[in-house]
Amino acid sequence: MGSGVTWDNPGVFDGAGAELDSRFKSALFEVATVAEGLVKDNMTDTRDKDGHVGRVGVTGQARNGVTASHPVATSTGYRAFVTMQGPHGFLAPIIEKGRRPGPISRQGRTSLTLWVRRKLQVAEEELERVVFLIARKISRMGFPALWPFRNAAREMNRGLAKDVFEDALATHRRIDG
Repeated sequence: MGSGVTWDNPGVFDGAGAELDSRFKSALFEVATVAEGLVKDNMTDTRDKDGHVGRVGVTGQARNGVTASHPVATSTGYRAFVTMQGPHGFLAPIIEKGRRPGPISRQGRTSLTLWVRRKLQVAEEELERVVFLIARKISRMGFPALWPFRNAAREMNRGLAKDVFEDALATHRRIDG
């Protein structure tokens, strides 16, 4: 024995799917935006083992390169991503997982020289010495992991994502009303 429903006017739902789809994508983007903020906060509000907050070079352009994507359709549903893009995108794995002590490559030293020149604005005659000292410290001590993406994901998975998503849908319901 079964039951069913027959609609005399199936056109009554025309456009409803698109409206629900739009609300869903908007709520998902809201979740991604909150996650973006968490990643940025984790980059500057994280204390390393010595009690220092954040890291030199992590703030500024690298932090500003963290962006939330608008939801995109995939074969399993919609997805939104938080990534670090732009000229400092290559730093994401280093900021996330850190760097072990060890020698610095030629390419690494070139990048470090450009960073010292741009950020620290050292006199040209002091540039080589400052780069050497920073490279020596990195090669001796490494760079501690800050885990901004992992920590943001943990916080979102503890229920924050669900709460933000439900609040965003409720807001759309009130607005459309």
